[in-house]
Amino acid sequence: MPPASRAGVRVPRWSRADTELLLRIKREHGSANWETISVYFAASNPQQHRSCNAIKIKFKSLMQSSLAETSDTPVSSSLAQNPRATSSGSILSNDQPQGLGLYTWNEKRKCYEEFPTACTQDARLLFPFTDVICIFAEDVGGLDAAGNLLIKWARFGRPSTLPDLVRPQVLVITDGDSSASITHSMLEWDDFRYHVVQTEKVDLTQSFAAIKVIQLAGEHSSPMVRYRGLKDAVCKALDESRRVKALNTTLFSAVHQAALFQNALSHVAQTIQEPFDIIHSTRKENEVQADYSTHLERFFSLTTKLKLPYDSIAHYVASAILVDAYPPKMHLFNPQIVYHSLYRAHCLQAAQKIFPSDSFPEYLCQAVENHLTKAFSTYTSQPTTSIDIHRSNLQQCKKHFENLRSNRTCLTCLQRKPEHVLACAHAICDVCVYRFAEGMVGFEYRYVLDACPICSSQCGMVVDLKGPTTGVSILCVDGGGSRGIIPLEVLSSLQKMAGPDLPIQEFFDLKFGTSAVKCWFFDGVYDSKALEASLQETFGPHTRFFGHAPLRPSGSKVAVTASNINEASAFVFSNYNGEGHRRRYRLIRPSDVEHEPLVWEAARATTAAPVLLQPMRIPFVGTFQDGAMAGGCKHNNPVNLAIWESRCIWPSAKLDVVLSLGTGTRDVGSPKATGVRSIWKDGWAPRVKRGFGSAFDGQYAWNILWNHLDDRARQDYFRLNIAFPSAEPSIDDTDCMEYLAHCVQIQPSGPGQRSEVFSALLISSFFFELDSLHHYESGFYHCTGFICCKVRSHALIKTLLRTHTEEMNFYDGIHHLGVRVSADDICTACYRYRRPIQFLKRSREDPIELSIQWGDTCRRKISGMPHTLSSLINKQKLDSAFGSANHDAPRALRCPSCESRSYTHKGLTRNTRKRLIPSPTLAVPKKAKHY
Repeated sequence: MPPASRAGVRVPRWSRADTELLLRIKREHGSANWETISVYFAASNPQQHRSCNAIKIKFKSLMQSSLAETSDTPVSSSLAQNPRATSSGSILSNDQPQGLGLYTWNEKRKCYEEFPTACTQDARLLFPFTDVICIFAEDVGGLDAAGNLLIKWARFGRPSTLPDLVRPQVLVITDGDSSASITHSMLEWDDFRYHVVQTEKVDLTQSFAAIKVIQLAGEHSSPMVRYRGLKDAVCKALDESRRVKALNTTLFSAVHQAALFQNALSHVAQTIQEPFDIIHSTRKENEVQADYSTHLERFFSLTTKLKLPYDSIAHYVASAILVDAYPPKMHLFNPQIVYHSLYRAHCLQAAQKIFPSDSFPEYLCQAVENHLTKAFSTYTSQPTTSIDIHRSNLQQCKKHFENLRSNRTCLTCLQRKPEHVLACAHAICDVCVYRFAEGMVGFEYRYVLDACPICSSQCGMVVDLKGPTTGVSILCVDGGGSRGIIPLEVLSSLQKMAGPDLPIQEFFDLKFGTSAVKCWFFDGVYDSKALEASLQETFGPHTRFFGHAPLRPSGSKVAVTASNINEASAFVFSNYNGEGHRRRYRLIRPSDVEHEPLVWEAARATTAAPVLLQPMRIPFVGTFQDGAMAGGCKHNNPVNLAIWESRCIWPSAKLDVVLSLGTGTRDVGSPKATGVRSIWKDGWAPRVKRGFGSAFDGQYAWNILWNHLDDRARQDYFRLNIAFPSAEPSIDDTDCMEYLAHCVQIQPSGPGQRSEVFSALLISSFFFELDSLHHYESGFYHCTGFICCKVRSHALIKTLLRTHTEEMNFYDGIHHLGVRVSADDICTACYRYRRPIQFLKRSREDPIELSIQWGDTCRRKISGMPHTLSSLINKQKLDSAFGSANHDAPRALRCPSCESRSYTHKGLTRNTRKRLIPSPTLAVPKKAKHY
C-alpha cells in the first residue's frame, strides 16, 4: 500500500504488521484520542516512531480504501447522509475532535450505518433544546455537504413556538490548510454562504439564529492553539444564547428542560408537520377548561346587567387568568405569549357574543392583556404567590362584584362549575376550595373556608373533598311511600353498629333517592297543599336544593329523581353540579340563581305519585312527577342513574361500595311456566297490572343490574331488602309502618348481610397514596407511601377492631406487607391514621392490590383498588413539573411528624434525601384548623 501524505507531512511506509497493529489498537481504544493511540502504538512497536498525525492519516486512508472496495459511494457522500456524525472529543479540553466513530473493521460488511430519520429527529426534537450546533465540515463531506445539511434541516420549518430570537446558532468548522491562500478560503466561504442563503431560497432564520464558519489552525499547531478559537466561539455563542433566552423568558431549569424534552418526544412521535408548542406542553396536566369561553360569557352577561365598569371587568378576568397560568413550579413565561396562546381566543369569543360592537371585544381583550401584564410584574417583583395577588385583587374589586351570583360558573376562577354554596350565596368550585381553604385536623380531605374570596364575608364553611386516589361509595334508596320506613330502619341499624362517633352518611360519596307508585289511573287522591305545608315546615320555605347547608359539611352529594310529564324523561335534583356531560337524563340547573328549586319543591316533585298527588309545577323550571315514572318506569330503584352520575362526576374513580336499599318486594320465588290459562288471572288487564307492578318494583331493576356484573364486581354491590310474607302493603298505608319496621329486624338474612355491608364500608374507608416518585434500582421500582383513612381515624379503628375479633393485616395481592391495623399508627400531632408502607414492582403497569385480610379466608380491598404506579402518579400529579390546578395543595394538612415516619426519609441515602427537599417555589404549607 503506498504511503499516505497530507499537508506536506511525509509518512514512512507501513508494513502489514504495522497496519494490523494499528487496527487492533483502534478497536480496543476507540474512544481515546489520537495522542493516546499513538502512545499505545509506540509502546507496542518501539521500532516504529510515528507521529500522532501520521497515525491518524494512515487510519483515514485505510477507511477510504475500505469504503471504495465495499461501496460505489464516495466517502464524503456517505458521510453526508449521516448528519448524526458528531465530535466525541471535548472542545473545551485539549482532546482533539474524533471522526465518525468508525472503530471496527470488517472487509465483509460496511463500516458505517445510515439513519434516514436522523434529520427529522435533529430538526424537530433536538433543536428546540440546543444552544449551539457544531458541524465539522470534513466529517460530513466538506462545506457543500454542510450547506446541504443546513438546508435539509431548514426545510422542516420552525421547530417550536419559541420566540424567533430563541434559535440555535450554527458553527461550521473547517480544517486549516497551510497550502491554501487566505483569498481562496474567503472565496470558498462566500460560495458556501451564497449556496445556503441565496440559491435554495430557504428561510434559515426560522431554524437558526446565526450561521458562522470557523477555520481551525493548521495541523502542525498544538491542540491548545488549534482549538482555542473554536473554544472561544462556542463559549461566546453559549453566553449569547443564554442572554437571549433570559430576555425572552425561555431560560428553563433542568427539571423543566427534562419535562419539556419528554413532551417533545411524544409530540414528534405523533406528528412532524406541526412545531412543538412549548406553552401548551407545560399545560398538559392542567389544560384550560374546554368550556372556558362559556363561563366567561356568563360572567360578562352578569356584569352587563349590573352595568359594571369595563376596566374592572378586564382587571377581574386578568386576575383569574394569573392564578390559572402561574401555579407554583410553573416557568415564568412572558404573560403576553401565555395570554395569546391559551386565553385570548376564549375571551374574544365570549365578548363577541355579549357585546355587539365590532371593536369593543378587541378593546376588552387588549385591556385584559394589559392588566395581566401588570399583575405578572407584581408577581415577579415581590415574594408572593398568584393566589395572594388574586385575593388582593378580589378585595379591590369587592364593591363592584360582591352582588354577582351564579349557580353555573365559579366566580372566583371563572373556569369551572361551582360545587359549594357559601352563606353569602356565592358559590365556589372544588379547585378554589383547595386554593383558598385551610385543612382541618384529624381529616385527610376536609377543609375550612373562613371567608368568602369574593365578598370577604365570614362563613366558616366546612368542605369535604374526595381524594384523588379514593374510590366512590354510593347509597341508593328505593321509593315506596310509607314503605320508606324499611330503608330508614336499615340505616338506623347500620348507625347503631357504627356508634355515635361515626356518622353513617360519611361513608358515602353519593346518595340517590326517589319515590314510587303502583298504579296511575287518575290524579290527586290526597290534598297536595297539606303535603306542601308539611314539607315547608320540615325543610324550610326558602332553603334551596343547591344552596348553603349550615348544619352539615359541604361536599356530600345528594340527588333525588323526578320525571317530566311530557316525555317521562329522567331528571335529577341535586346539591352539586359535576363537570361531566350527561346522556339520557338531565340535571336540573336553571340559568338564573334566583330560580333554583327549593328543597321542599324537589321533595314534592319526586313524591308526586300520579295516583295520589298532582304533578308539581316549579316556576321557571318545569312540571314534574314521581321519579319512578322516568325512563319507562325503570327508576323506582335509581341505582343505574346513580352509577351513571358517579361516572359523570368522577370519570376515573372506581366503585368501592354500591348499597341499594329496597322498600320490600313480593316473595315470588323462581318463575314458573304454566299451561293453564284463566281469563280472570291471565287476561290482558291482569297481565298489564303485573307488568307495571314489576316495573315499579325496585328489585326488578336490581336483578337486571346484577345479571350484568361479573363475579368480581358483585363483591362491591349490595342489596338490602325484605320480602313481604303476606300481601304487599300499599304505599299510602301508614298503619303498616310499625309492622314493616319489625320485619326488618326479624328477616333471617338481615343481620348477616348488614354485617357484611358494614365491614365493606369500614374497609373501603382506607386508601393509599404515594408519598413521592418511585426510584428504579436492581430491576424493581421501589415504592413508598401511606395508607390513610377518609373518616375519623380513632372512631374507625376502634369500630373496626371491635367488630372483627381476628387480627387484620394489610396485603398487596397475595403478599403480606407485614403491617396490621392498629391505633398506634394514628399520628399524635394531626390525629390522622397514616401507616407508611413500602413495596416493589417490576413495572409501572403492574397492579397494586392493597387489601385487608382477617381470619383465614376473609379479605377485602381498600378504597380505589386496584391501582398501578402510573395511575397513582397521574392522579396525584407527582410528575407534574409545571404545577397543578390546585396549586400543589392535594392534602388538607402537611404534618412534619407524619412525614418523618415515611420510608422516603428513613430508608434513603443522604444524597437522595437532599433531592426530596421542597423547592422554594412550592406553595407554603397550610396552617391547621382545630375544630
